[in-house]
This record gives sequence, structure tokens and C-alpha cells, in this order.
Amino acid sequence: MQHETYKFGDFELDPVRRALSRAGEQVRLRPMAVSLLCHLAQENDRVVPKEELLSTLWPDGTGSEANLTVTIAAVRKALGEEPGQHRLLITVPREGYRFVGELLEEGPHATGSNSPRIIPRKLAVLPPEIVQGSGDSALNSDLAQRICEQIIGHASKLDTTEIIETCAENLDSGPLGELASAVGAEALLTGTLTRNEASVQLDLRITDREDRTRWQSRVVHTIEELHTLPLRAARIVTGILNPDPGRPPRTTPARGAEYSAAWRSYLQGRYSLAIGGGLPAAHQSAVAFQHAVELEPDLAPAHAGLAEVLFIQRSAGIVEREASTKRIRMAAETAFELEPLLAESHLAMAQVAMVLDHDWIAAREHLMSALDFGPDNPAVHARYAIYLAWRRQFEAALDSIRRAQSLDPFSLRLTSEAAKIHYFAGQSDVALSILHSATQRNLDFSTGWILSAWINLGAGNGRGSLRALEQVREQIEAAPLFDAFSGTAWAIEGNTERAHAALDALKKRESAGEDVPALFAGLILVSLGDLGGATECVRRAGEERYSELATVEADPLWAAMRSWPAYGPLRQRFFAKGFPVG
Repeated sequence: MQHETYKFGDFELDPVRRALSRAGEQVRLRPMAVSLLCHLAQENDRVVPKEELLSTLWPDGTGSEANLTVTIAAVRKALGEEPGQHRLLITVPREGYRFVGELLEEGPHATGSNSPRIIPRKLAVLPPEIVQGSGDSALNSDLAQRICEQIIGHASKLDTTEIIETCAENLDSGPLGELASAVGAEALLTGTLTRNEASVQLDLRITDREDRTRWQSRVVHTIEELHTLPLRAARIVTGILNPDPGRPPRTTPARGAEYSAAWRSYLQGRYSLAIGGGLPAAHQSAVAFQHAVELEPDLAPAHAGLAEVLFIQRSAGIVEREASTKRIRMAAETAFELEPLLAESHLAMAQVAMVLDHDWIAAREHLMSALDFGPDNPAVHARYAIYLAWRRQFEAALDSIRRAQSLDPFSLRLTSEAAKIHYFAGQSDVALSILHSATQRNLDFSTGWILSAWINLGAGNGRGSLRALEQVREQIEAAPLFDAFSGTAWAIEGNTERAHAALDALKKRESAGEDVPALFAGLILVSLGDLGGATECVRRAGEERYSELATVEADPLWAAMRSWPAYGPLRQRFFAKGFPVG
């Protein structure tokens, strides 16, 4: 008999009324999120692909993966799940989602004690077999071995399945069930690897001693992202083997536990960002985050930090644009897949939505989730403050940055963000006063000097900007940012010859192969009164997904261009989706 409601733990889900309750109390959840939970509960214990969920929930095609991930986060919050504690709903990275709650009532959707046990107590793992005609045998053998090692390394962290590492050469050919028995395992994990010019296909299967297939999965990866296949395979297998998603392998150290080498590297990266050391500090952070990821690929905060610092470097024009764009997206998505309830993961996804996708609706949803999951995280409040300032909601932005500073009153980076928001709000004198105090306390606060140079430009003080630039000339003279700011300063001071010389320097950088953000030339042009040229630079910057594009909507430097008729269509193009246009 088909039951009308799904009961799991102290929850009851009513698909007819589209309502969720816990211990008899109604749980507030948006209708779309309830529909998502109903679909996953109906497909209990099956990995539901993201494409299926998108077509089911948004049949008109208006849904995006960003919408789906935010809705999943809302469901997890309603179910009371904490970061790293996915008891009922787990993510199978790059595949989909699986509801694993035990349905208490009998019926076609219920799970019972007679259902087959998928998770073996002892599992032997073999490297996947290379299918003939799959290219370079040496490279394929190395890949197969790395896949095996990643699966063993991740699965060994689980305390419910004993992993038996074995070697195919030591086993006689025969039925897989017999091979499992030969090594003392309850089941055997095997696979095949098929490779062509464009992609690699990995088929994985768990077979028990009776030669019954308990589980199987297919993963297809592009050659371009081949290096991530071993980790992806390990996550999928670990998700299947973990009977209690509330106890996954740790991505954060337990209280009182010693920090791993990866966590120490991650914390060093965070420290370098917090001290406001400008581009050299950003480089140090990038190196530290990358090292942390290499040491511990499942460390979600390190992936999120890497995405954050790559955005900083990209906006300064010191990393190659196209390559960094791919790395940013991959780092943010990896963080979110590993820890979808982590505030930093949502911050990274919000930045991707704003900068790479021009999707301000998805950005706001991720920022709201970050505030929910990290209410005491100063970085969350600071990023939300910048978002509000870009939207010209200055009072709310100032409130948010004050909240961030109250949580971390000694962070020079938050001091920088506070000055930036005061500047956007038309309070250049307050912003410069904040930065003057900070740079006097710490003469090595290079971010403070760079911001002072920028804000002096907006205040019409070209000489003041040049003096600030002199304080950090040695650090940034090799970067296109120096030409942009100095050229703008000379334009403000009426020295058109030197302003055009700076424009020429930026063009030479581009001709030499440097990735120079188009907005840099736009700063000089708008200060020279060439609004047509400045507008063209904004168009290019938008197409190049420049990470600070939204500053043109708030920065006083761009005020004249914002009223230029040719700018209107660009505003609609890049900011219309969820951004206050007009």
C-alpha cells in the first residue's frame, strides 16, 4: 500500500500538502525545496542526477545548477544538518544527490531490514583494468594505479569498512566472487578504464562473493580535467561506502586535535590575506592554499581560499585570464561539492555567480546561505557588504562591514574593505582617514597604500594618489595596475601627455602577451573625458568577466560615464539579472 507521507527519524514529509514537520512542528521550507526533498525521498537511496532534478523542478528550463545547489542547501538546513554532517542527504560529486534516510513506514518507497546490504564489511580494491585500444598504456596504467590509491586512501578513513589492498598480478583469473573470497574480502571493487582522444570513461563495480553486483557507476571525464579523475572516483566510492553520512572523513580538525600539515598551510594562507600585504601577500596565500590542496585534496576551505585569492590576482592582471577563470570555477565548485554547508564554499560560489556568470540572483542566494552557515564569520559579512555597496545600498553595506570588524577588530583586510565601502558611499574623507591611520600603524600595509591611491583618484586628488603609489612602487610597478593608477592621476592633474604615455604602456603590455584588464585603460580614458572610449573598455571588461566590473556602478570615478547614453545597454547586459538597473 502506497503511503501518503514519508517518515524518517522525527521528520514527516507530506508530498500532497508539500509540507515538512519535525516532532509535530512545522518546518519552514520553500515549496521548491519541499518538492526537491519529495523527489529525493521517492528515489530513496538512488543517486539522482542533477540533470534529472533540474528538469523535474524547473520543467520550463529556467533553473540553473546554482539554483539547484542553493535549494539543496536550504533542504539541508531544514533537516538540521551541519557542515560535514550529512546524515540524510549526501552529495555524489559531479553526479547528483542521494537521500539516505531510513523511511519508517512500509510501502513502495520504504526501506526495510530485508533490503540488500550495499556496504561490505571487508572490501578488496583492485586497480581498474585498461580496455584495449585506449591509448598510451604506460599513462593509462599510471592513471589506474592513482585511481586505486585515491580510493583506498579515502575509504580507509571510514571506520565501518575494512579496506584490503591487493594486487591483480597475485590473483588467478576467475569469477569475481571467488577472487573476493581468495583475499578474505566480503566484496571486490573492480573497474575498467576506456580512453579516447577527448575523454576517459571509468566503470566501477562492487561484486560480492556470490558474484552479485551490489553497486556500479560510470564516470566520464574530459582529457582536460583528467588529473581530477582519481579524486572524483574516490569521492563517489566513499559516498557509497559510508553508511552514516553524518560521520564523513573529516575536512576540519576536531577540537583539541593537532593541525595537519595541510591545515597549517591553509591557515598560513588565511593569515597572509588578513594582514593586507597586497599582491605579494596574495601570492603567498595562493602558494599556501595550493600546497594545502595538494597535501589534502578534500580540504574544502583551502579550495575556497584558492578561488578567493585567484580572483584577487585576476583583478590585478597578474595571472593569465582564461586559465585562472577555469581554475577559479573548479576551485569554487570543488569546495561546494566537498562542503555544501560551509560558509566559505558559498562565498566562493557567490563570487563565481557575480563575476563569471553575471547572475546576481544566484550570488545573493549564495551570500544569504553563507550568512546562515557562518553568522560569526567576518569574511562573510565583509563580502556581503561589498555586494550591497556595488548595488548602492550603502547604509546596509556600512552596517555589514561594521559587523565584520566587530568580529575581527584587528584585521587590516577588513580595514581595507571598510575604507572601500565608505568611498563608494561618497565619504572619501572618511575612507582616507581610515587608511591613513592604518598605514601609519603599519607602514608595510601595502593594500592600504594602493587603496589610498585609488580613493584619492575618486576624490580628484591626483597628486595625493601619486604620493601613495610611491610608497608601493617597488611592489606593483611591474603590474599593469601601476600604469592604470598613475595614468589616471596624471589625467586628473591635467597632464594629458603622461596620461597617454600610461595608456601606451598598457597597450605595450597587451602586445607583449600580458593579460591587462580592459577596465584599467577605461580609468584613464574616463578621467580624460573620453566617455566613448571608457564605455568600450567596460564592454570588453564585461566580456572578459573582470572580477571588479561592478565597481563601475558605485565608484565615483565612473560617475560621468554612468550617465553616458551608450552605457545604458551595457548596464542592462551585465547587471540586469538581479541587479538594480536604472
